[in-house]
Amino acid sequence: MPLHGTIHLEQHGGFLSDPEGDFAKYLNPDAHTTAQVVHTEAGLTVLCGEPAMGKTTELDSYLASAGTSVGRLIRLEFRAIPNDRVFERQTVDSDEWHSWRTGGQRMTLAGC
Repeated sequence: MPLHGTIHLEQHGGFLSDPEGDFAKYLNPDAHTTAQVVHTEAGLTVLCGEPAMGKTTELDSYLASAGTSVGRLIRLEFRAIPNDRVFERQTVDSDEWHSWRTGGQRMTLAGC
């Protein structure tokens, strides 16, 4: 959803309708699937929300279906990153990061 987009949650008891449903383009034109959002020019996609809402499940599903289109992949478990040094070591100091910088592929940094 765009930063200033609008969604309507009244139809399904506070839950978002399927963005690919028959009436989604009328009810929630700013809602999109994870795959649609990730492939925009924005360059950054953030899945946020309360614990146990399905963010990790959605991310895992997207990564499984995307295959090699994600390019280089660094997968992070944010609960296991206690400070900025550990984050740096797992990202910009990693072999995967260095291979990406010299190879010109797309980089996907996926965290949950």
